[in-house]
Amino acid sequence: MNTTSNFKKGNNDGYVELINTTVGKRHLAVTAVKSKLFKTLKGAERFMNAEGYNRI
Repeated sequence: MNTTSNFKKGNNDGYVELINTTVGKRHLAVTAVKSKLFKTLKGAERFMNAEGYNRI
């Protein structure tokens, strides 16, 4: 199972990674300037797309 998805926006790289937290598993979405935790992969991917990043 791949726990990291890579994204790209121009020259900037980003990713979504599955991590364990004190409240359970969460998806961490990271761009060049922001990061945010999500309960679902779908939510994290929507965030990345809204920021202009495309999955590679």
